[in-house]
Amino acid sequence: MIDIPQARVKSLDQLIEEGYIRQIDFIKLDAQGSEYGILNGGRKHVLPNLIGAQVEVEFEPVYENQPLFNEVDQLMRNHGFQLMDIRRSYWKRKDFQNFAGKGQLIFGDALYFKRFNHFDAEGQSSNGRTPSKREQLIKQLIVALVYQMFDYAVGLLKTGASHGLLNGEESCLYLKELSQVSHKGLGTYTSFFGRLHRASQTVLNKLKPQSYLGWADSDREIGNIRDK
Repeated sequence: MIDIPQARVKSLDQLIEEGYIRQIDFIKLDAQGSEYGILNGGRKHVLPNLIGAQVEVEFEPVYENQPLFNEVDQLMRNHGFQLMDIRRSYWKRKDFQNFAGKGQLIFGDALYFKRFNHFDAEGQSSNGRTPSKREQLIKQLIVALVYQMFDYAVGLLKTGASHGLLNGEESCLYLKELSQVSHKGLGTYTSFFGRLHRASQTVLNKLKPQSYLGWADSDREIGNIRDK
């Protein structure tokens, strides 16, 4: 591990204040247990304007003196975020690993989106670079579509319309587009295909290897996409 002098370490807020970064819209963190410190260093300028985050979180200590999920989650909730999903990772104990089920929940990737009520706030930052609410709305819609969280996207459209950030024509157009891209397909509308899908998934789960490397398992998706 490289020992970096503290004097050379800058917080996200410092980077913005010194002009190295203008604005951060979405952040994805996998920093070996340092995620809380990085986020906490953006309380003044970054978190107020951030529209979402994907953050690795631990439920059990993996790194020395690291904050766990509950601290990261509380920090995010205090800044207007809601937990949308967690892609979970499990480890099996060395004592016994030869079984097809999963072990203990150890860490995961937590997905956070901003709550709709942040559009009610008069201002989100004091750095003079705060994006307009309409700009934030459009960016949040894009992130929601990337993760295929379509119900959240529809909620954003309704919120944007109620706040006058979208006119009626725009709202109808976007809603129509959302309905088309989120269409579930024939299999989900018939009980026969639904049962067939569930049965095939059960068989595939039985046939898969017991665990990756013999001891590790994880969810495949976060939101509604695969992101490895």
